[in-house]
Amino acid sequence: MWTLISSGFLSIEMPRQRPTLLLQTRKKDKDMRTLLLGVLAVLLFCGLLQRGLFAHQKTPTTHRSATSRPATSRPVNSSSATSKPTSRPQRTRQQVNTILKQVAAIHGAPGPFAVAGYRMGMYAKRHFGLAYGGWHLLVSHYTPPKVQYSCLADGLQAATGTSPGKMNLRMHFVKLAHMRTVITHRKSGVSLIFRLRQDFLKTYLNTPRKDLKRAGGLVARLPYTNIFDVHVRP
Repeated sequence: MWTLISSGFLSIEMPRQRPTLLLQTRKKDKDMRTLLLGVLAVLLFCGLLQRGLFAHQKTPTTHRSATSRPATSRPVNSSSATSKPTSRPQRTRQQVNTILKQVAAIHGAPGPFAVAGYRMGMYAKRHFGLAYGGWHLLVSHYTPPKVQYSCLADGLQAATGTSPGKMNLRMHFVKLAHMRTVITHRKSGVSLIFRLRQDFLKTYLNTPRKDLKRAGGLVARLPYTNIFDVHVRP
């Protein structure tokens, strides 16, 4: 099939484009678009896959850095992990001197056993939330009839304000195996039972007279867990 194109001076007869050629061209364009979309999809998938792999590779690195500590990290204080708790922080020299003066005012010499009794009395006052003096406490000291063991009673008096004259500080003579101090809160009926620790007895029993004040100062600074054991009896 031919068609005549005429432009005044020149006439050209051109062949007509067949419909099948147009269909083939459109099909090629469609195939090209499909191919491009497929390539883009593959590239997108590869990018996502690569990003996922990188994220997976970074995870163990972060985990290792979190678990492995550098050599400059602060060491663990083993003494704080194994030491027993104390009733209060370490006392200053002025606080220790105050304790020794209060004990000496009752006992005459601030020896280790009298100071130990003072520490028991102070523990009881803090436990029951009481101030010095008053009639809230009843102190019963069970002791062998021997100096040193009986000295605790004067320390108890210095700390609590109880006394034999008020009849709220009483002594009962027993064998050493049954030695104990019982401080009872009159209103509630709750009692604290104190017993000197064996290592305390071994360290301070029969302290020379010339060393009594120095030993008393050491006991004033000790954690109460190094002096006595205490139990609550409701």
